[in-house]
Amino acid sequence: MHKRIIEQILQQYSGRIRAYLIRLVSNIDDAEDLLQEVKIKAWYHWQSEIPAAPQAWLYKVARNKAIDFLRQCRQPVEYIEEQQFSDIDDEQLSSLLDDELLKLIFICCHPSLDPAAQVALTLRLVLNFSLEQTARALLVKPKAMEQRLLRARQKISQAGIAYSIPHDKHLYQRLNSVLTCLYLLFNEGYVATAQSELMSRELCKLAMSLTELIANHYANNAEVLGLWSLMLILDGRAQARVKLDGAIVPLYEQQRSLWVLEQIQAGQTILDSSLALKQCPGPFQLQAAIASLQCDNQSGIHWPEILMLYDKLWQLSKSHVVAVNRVVVLIKLNAFNAAKRELEQLVEPLKHYHPFYLVRAEYYHQLGDKSRVGDDLQLAYQLTQNQSEREFIQQLLLRNDEQFSGRCH
Repeated sequence: MHKRIIEQILQQYSGRIRAYLIRLVSNIDDAEDLLQEVKIKAWYHWQSEIPAAPQAWLYKVARNKAIDFLRQCRQPVEYIEEQQFSDIDDEQLSSLLDDELLKLIFICCHPSLDPAAQVALTLRLVLNFSLEQTARALLVKPKAMEQRLLRARQKISQAGIAYSIPHDKHLYQRLNSVLTCLYLLFNEGYVATAQSELMSRELCKLAMSLTELIANHYANNAEVLGLWSLMLILDGRAQARVKLDGAIVPLYEQQRSLWVLEQIQAGQTILDSSLALKQCPGPFQLQAAIASLQCDNQSGIHWPEILMLYDKLWQLSKSHVVAVNRVVVLIKLNAFNAAKRELEQLVEPLKHYHPFYLVRAEYYHQLGDKSRVGDDLQLAYQLTQNQSEREFIQQLLLRNDEQFSGRCH
């Protein structure tokens, strides 16, 4: 248990400390080496007792490691030494490290990198995703992701990119990549890749914290507000999404008394603010609008309106994940012929994506095809690494003879 707590703490703060070290030593590879030294020291000293303020402990050790490294390289360290660590309280330190993360995200989203590399590098360096988590989030194989990350890091090193937030002239062309990264971070927390629990709340909270930070800086950007709204609404339903024993509860079976209505309403208010800017709706605004409509009473949910929003979202993104979510709505509308056509087109691109098989199992259930329901549930079970999801799918397999509706979550 003690070992796992240490692992969780290091996972939680490694991205922030890495970002801080990169600013100090101005080199990603050197910062990575120093971060490993910080982690080793933490493992050694924390075996007996974990400090009361682990983030402050890691920050101080990282600062000292950077000073020693720069001295060995005969580089100036006065600007670091002038920063009085004792004068920084916990709130100030968290704010400082959040800002460092934001700067690093913009570096990783530099225009010299292609969009896929921008997102992958940000997830890996800033948000401390493992290679497997990064690959899963972007729907590619780990080996291909490893090569993508290597090329991206080499390009960053060769470009000599300044460690700063870009000026307005370049800001908005890079902001979309930043928002995509934060969305993927939140989504990975919402369905943790390899944990026994369905959700990793720290990942969700980190994404929400950084998105709020960006929203406070760029309140005139409708997509920033749209993403912030989406996260608030989804997180507001989180408590009802998992039972005390870890069992998954699909959206339309959730106890709405467990929803944090104040937070959901705050998200809806922010969505209204984004729409009031009268900018062309982007994918995050559309997703927030869908999430907002899903909060209506089930009997009052206007599925045709949700389908219209998914149509617009598909036109913007051409995402296969959007397409399979759209199929869920088609099933709700009993548009089975249209659902069948869409599912047939998604077999190849989503053959490694387990929610696809859950959606297709629901489709077959509506047709009364018990055998194909079971086949698709087995495929979904094999593809997910999350223990909570596996237990959920096992329950569906056991209840395949019973009613199987509204299971797509």
